[in-house]
Amino acid sequence: MSHAFICDAIRTPIGRYAGALSGVRTDDLAATPLRALMARQPKLDWGAVDDVILGCANQAGEDNRNVARMALLLAGLSETVSGATLNRLCGSGLDALACAARAIRCGEMDLAIAGGVESMSRAPFVLPKAEGAFSRTAAIHDSTIGWRFVNPLMHSRYGTDSMPQTAENLAGERGITRSDQDAFALASQRRTAAAQDAGRFAEEIVPVVLPQGEPRVIAQDEHPRRDTTAESLARLKPIVDVAIARFEEHQNLRQELAVATRKLSERKLVEKAKGILMKTRGLDEDQAYAALRYLAMERAQPIGKIAGDLVELAKLLL
Repeated sequence: MSHAFICDAIRTPIGRYAGALSGVRTDDLAATPLRALMARQPKLDWGAVDDVILGCANQAGEDNRNVARMALLLAGLSETVSGATLNRLCGSGLDALACAARAIRCGEMDLAIAGGVESMSRAPFVLPKAEGAFSRTAAIHDSTIGWRFVNPLMHSRYGTDSMPQTAENLAGERGITRSDQDAFALASQRRTAAAQDAGRFAEEIVPVVLPQGEPRVIAQDEHPRRDTTAESLARLKPIVDVAIARFEEHQNLRQELAVATRKLSERKLVEKAKGILMKTRGLDEDQAYAALRYLAMERAQPIGKIAGDLVELAKLLL
């Protein structure tokens, strides 16, 4: 099996939402580093490229219809070079790299370009077609981020939480406090600023010339926010505040379980109680606590298939 090597890497600056790069079409944005890569490696036979694979999560606007193929043509690569666009949402660019590496290792390719492109600023509004003739209603969806055209069955089975909501869910389930998140964010801002000042990103960034008005060159990431402080982060209001409530609820459930375990210990049933939790199939730890609480409050049936002895444990919570 062959080995796959990254021979060169280049990118545009990372822009903010509605920032300096928001006036650049997504396909033009993708073509920019491809064009720069060709200029940086003039001795390479670019006609020998087997495939250009780009990841793209949106594909609802200027990045539709295989943006990888459009970008390579706009960059000046030969029309004989193929292109493919992958969508694994936030992992799309990384998946493109992995796909190219696998193909090379398997002997299906010798030379490939892999990367990703995204412009949330230019994501369009989308309109579904009318469901019947002479319909007098219309819906509109913002394709910037999150779900649209949701299948009701998908929503009922798995939910359709947005990425910020999912982050809050994880914070609640794992007990990640707001202060911990702020500290991590502040450290990230400071490290990024230090790396930028040290020129760590200079070699990998190709400047983007803005097409509107007088020529303007964007040569650095629009982040970080250098004036960020712990105090300024603490003043930011959360987008959703479910995590705090869920974390507090989970803490309460743990306290209730501790009380139950103590009572079971008096009856010499601790090992049995541990076995019950381990045999709670289809539930994670927090869901098991929630099931105990529901049973104790006699408000609902047990969630999932729970061992019969769990009812006895729940009664001890009363």
